[in-house]
This record gives sequence, structure tokens and C-alpha cells, in this order.
Amino acid sequence: MAHLSKRNGIYYFRCRIPSTLIGHFKKTEVWKSLRTSDRRTAILRCAKIQIDFQQLILKMAKHIPSVAEMLEQEAQDANIAAMKEGTFWDNWTPPDPQPDIELSKDEIEAIEAEHAAFTRHYEQLEARREGMVIMAAAQDEEQKRTAAQPTADQLVSDLVKTLKSVQMNIKQDGKLSKIYEMYIEEKTLSGVGVAQITSLKEVIYGILVGFFGADAVCSDVTDERVHELFTLIQQLPQKFTLSPNWKAEIGRAREQEGTLSFTTVKRKWLTVLEIFSSNSALSHFKRSPFEGVRFKKNDKRNKQKKTYKLFNDTELATLFAPNHLKFNPKRPAQYWVPLIGLYAGLRLNEACQLLIADIEQHDGIWCFSVQESAEDDDKSIKTEHSERFTPIHSKLIQLGLLDYVSSQPKAGRLFPELTWTAKNKWGGATSTWFGRYKTQHGVNDPDKVFHSLRKHFNQSMKDNGIPEEIREAASGHAATGVNSEIYASQTSLPMLKQAVEAVRYPCLEGAI
Repeated sequence: MAHLSKRNGIYYFRCRIPSTLIGHFKKTEVWKSLRTSDRRTAILRCAKIQIDFQQLILKMAKHIPSVAEMLEQEAQDANIAAMKEGTFWDNWTPPDPQPDIELSKDEIEAIEAEHAAFTRHYEQLEARREGMVIMAAAQDEEQKRTAAQPTADQLVSDLVKTLKSVQMNIKQDGKLSKIYEMYIEEKTLSGVGVAQITSLKEVIYGILVGFFGADAVCSDVTDERVHELFTLIQQLPQKFTLSPNWKAEIGRAREQEGTLSFTTVKRKWLTVLEIFSSNSALSHFKRSPFEGVRFKKNDKRNKQKKTYKLFNDTELATLFAPNHLKFNPKRPAQYWVPLIGLYAGLRLNEACQLLIADIEQHDGIWCFSVQESAEDDDKSIKTEHSERFTPIHSKLIQLGLLDYVSSQPKAGRLFPELTWTAKNKWGGATSTWFGRYKTQHGVNDPDKVFHSLRKHFNQSMKDNGIPEEIREAASGHAATGVNSEIYASQTSLPMLKQAVEAVRYPCLEGAI
């Protein structure tokens, strides 16, 4: 960068002073320490000092007299000096001829000395005038050069361009479509499932291509565009694809379909982050352009929360009667998932996506581990507070859950018959089955669904005196009280185990 120099590892601002102002500054160059050894920081500081210095020079140039003014003043000074010295001859008229007078030697020497003095003064005046002409030419050249220098607005524009070049996050430019293709190939070769590849393509071709454009290049992914996409993706309508005309259609789609759930938004955004953090992306970018862009759930987005009703005792006893709810080795989820919902309070997808490795022992207590997984991109949780260890109720152990777990391959899923879909994730098939199952046994109320089992779990803890903050921790809910949210420490596993064991259903005693 111009005006940027480095001495002993420290950057300096360096600028030559115009010749007409050297007398004012008493030097030919200006040096100013930028107090940094970091080039990026130095460029930013140098650009700021450059603007200030340029404005100072332009301001001072306005007070420099013109060449004509300087020549006129010089002539006046010369005439005054000549008059004081008695050598001003411009208006002198020779006297009438006089008879030849023989001059003495002393008089002749005096006349010759006076003539020599006049000659010297004239030569000096001519030299000074020649110098003024040279100075005038130099000043004209300086004025032309100054006129060609950028204005303050141009300097600001150049500064913006400089800052953009410093902040440019590009190793080598290229089409984004190439990054997408390489990432899909990378995931395919790594052996991920068809469902995940389908979900990945939905994000790429349904969001990224529509937003950045089919022919977009890496330099199009600016900070402004990243934050624009960040805002947009949180407001996407359900079942909506960013077509070329998406801006004209998105408003109507939001009114008709509503916006995506927080969980879906988070899953899509995580996919975007993974794409631009992949090896294929980092071969073009110095760092992920989406680095550090995170979001928090906006609780006001879902203005109307769905309400669920509890099953009555008769309905609960019917649904969990041994002659109705039977273990089928080919479909173990239809037996265990309702029981896990009732005695552990797991959400439908949380239970259906469990791995064998998620049944683990901590401090001697068997637990369900409800977590997102870096190895399994298809696993998801509803909110950040949903991550938890839920102790396994003794009733589930009594019914043989741990025996079932030990009979399955250690690297597999707890319910291998289930499959993942983009719309319903792991719980789609079980949700459909449970809806038919409850209807088959006489429960037709649309507000009594699988999630009602989770409500039973929480209600039973409440009825048996478990404090709210412990119930929230066991259920994977965010703390609602300021004290428990900010000041209280995490609930211990023994306390959670005690809370879970407090869950009892008198209508089921002796039945299961």
C-alpha cells in the first residue's frame, strides 16, 4: 500500500511533502509510527492518517500566494531597495551636455565603483527574476499535480476499496456450484444415507442456489449477504423453495403456510455452516464466511402453543394393557417408544433416534443420553436445553429394556426398523402408527396424542412433589425462573433419578 513503510518490524506512515510547503514543515518527508506490526491493522490506520494528512495539505495550499502575486511583490521590493540604495534609474533623464570636465583620478574611481555596484545589483535582480520564473513553472506543475490528486470523496472511496481488499476472504475465486458438487460427492463417498443426501440437496438447491444465484462465485459471499441469508432462513415459509422469483412469492407463502419451526431452521442453518466449513469450501476461502454467525431461538415466533390433553385413567390402562401393547421383534419401537415417553418423558423424535450408545451409565445410574451428534447428522434436538441425561425408570428396566439393549449390535440404532425423512425425521412412522393405535382402542380426541405421554410424565412428577426446576431439567425444558436460570447449578443425576422414580401411574399398577 502507498505511504506504508516498515522499520524494525513496526509499520510507519510515510509521505513526501510538496515542495511549496517544505519551508513550513522544515522537512521533505513526514514519518509517523502506526504502533503495530500487524499489516492489516497498519493498513487501516495508514488509510485514516492518509486522509487527515491530505486534507491538511489541501487546506494549507489555499494560503500559498500565486506566481503573479509573488512576481509583483518581488518587483516592488526590488524597486524600493534600489531607491534606498540610490540606484533607481528607470525614470532618470540625462542632463544637458556639459563641457568636458577633466576628472581627477579619485573621481573616476568613484564613478567606476558606483557603476560596478549598479551592474552587480542588476545581475542579482535578473537572477532573482529567473529564479521566480523557474519557481512559477514549478508551482504550476505542482498545482497541476495537486489538481490531479483525488478529492476527499475519492479518498474515502479508495479507503473503502482498501478495507474491502484487506477483508477479502478469498484464496482463489470460483463458482459456488463447484463447492456444492464437491461437498455432495464428499458426503456420498463418506457413506451417509440417502435421506441425508436428499436433505443436503434441499438446502443447496432450495436455498443457496436460489439466494446467491446459479452462477454465483465465492466473492459474492460477502458479510452483508451472509447476514441477509441468516435473517431470511429464519423467516422461510414451510415447503418453500427459493426460485428465481422467490422475493415476489415469499410473503404470500408465509401467510398461507407459516414459517419453519426453530428446529428445522437450526438444522438447515447447520447444514449451511457445514458446507462452507468443508474442505471443498476452504480450498477457496481463507476461513468459513459463515464463521461466528449463530442465532438464538425467538420465543415470540410461535405465538400459539399447541396444547395437549392427558389421557384419562381408563384410556391409559387400555393403551398400555399387555394384550394390546405387545413386543414385536420386527417392530420394537411400537412397544418401547410409548413406554419411554410415559416413564422418561422423551419427545417422539428423541426416543426414535436413540442409538445403542445413547443408553449409558453415569455414576452408577443408567441414563438416556439426549444429545446432538457430530458423527450422526440426522440426530437433532428441539432446543439447546433439550440436551440432557435422563435416568432410566426402574419400571423400564423391570420390563427388560436393558436386556433388549444388550441384544442389539453395539454400533447400531436402538430401533433399527425406523428410517429418517426430511419432513418427520425419525419419528414419522411411529407417530402414524400411534395415531392409528389410539384410535383403534377408542381414543378419538385429536388433542390426545403421543406428546400427551410426555405431559403425563411431567404431571406425575408434579403430583408427587417434585420442584419445577427439577421437572424442567428432567424434561429438557428451559428454566423459567430467573433464580434457576442464572444462579442455580445443574441438577445432579441422583436428584434427577429421584424425580424420575417419583413417576407412578396407579391405573397401571399390576397391569405392566
